[in-house]
Amino acid sequence: MKKLVLSLLALPLLAAAANIHMAGDSTMANYPARRAPLTGWGMKMQEKCVEGVKVYNCAISGTSSKTFRTPEDQTKVKFFFWDRLMKRVKKGDFVIIQFGINDAARGYRHAAADSDFQTNLKGFIADVRAKGATPILCTQVFTCRVHKKGHLYIPTKNKKYIEAVKKVAAETNCPVIDLNGESFKKFKEMGVPAAEKLYMMDAAGRKDKKGNPVIDRTHLNATGADFYAALFVELAKAQKLPISKLFK
Repeated sequence: MKKLVLSLLALPLLAAAANIHMAGDSTMANYPARRAPLTGWGMKMQEKCVEGVKVYNCAISGTSSKTFRTPEDQTKVKFFFWDRLMKRVKKGDFVIIQFGINDAARGYRHAAADSDFQTNLKGFIADVRAKGATPILCTQVFTCRVHKKGHLYIPTKNKKYIEAVKKVAAETNCPVIDLNGESFKKFKEMGVPAAEKLYMMDAAGRKDKKGNPVIDRTHLNATGADFYAALFVELAKAQKLPISKLFK
């Protein structure tokens, strides 16, 4: 009985000893109040954690798996984004990794789904494990696309990166949280109007050069960010991942 009591008393200490680090793009990143309601889902993770756990949201808007490690303009950053994150990671921590949206873009950020993208993810995983920490891959958040027939759908180019994440997870025995697939299921049940309310559909009143409203189906508002943070927690608990111990 004495050993059991001591073990129970130690649980909060174990949770407090581990922190969460987040690497990703604009859908996860932090934003200042003046950008509201634009909100990255990483901004909502701290409130999901038990007391003593610190969330370091290191996601950077506009980055891909390629540029997060090696920024386009290396003269404007003291450390590369990934290096900066890894300097803080310690044994027992968790690192959540979510890329894919900008990897699919043309130009300097591009990383092909069937080659460089997978190589980059494997590099992140190896680095985290070398520090004695646990990497967790995430598929990209769902881009709220609506087919001309009125139903939600996942663009083909997005599917390639989603499958690439799952492939890397399987090959490296790394935990994976399928934010894209699971949110898509929930959105189909909710319906298009309800799903769209989670995104920056009116881009906070922004207008394009022709004066038309800017429709943003990729980035999240505060409600959408909370939805994805809660979904991550829900899926981590469902899989009984060790990181679940850090959540309320």
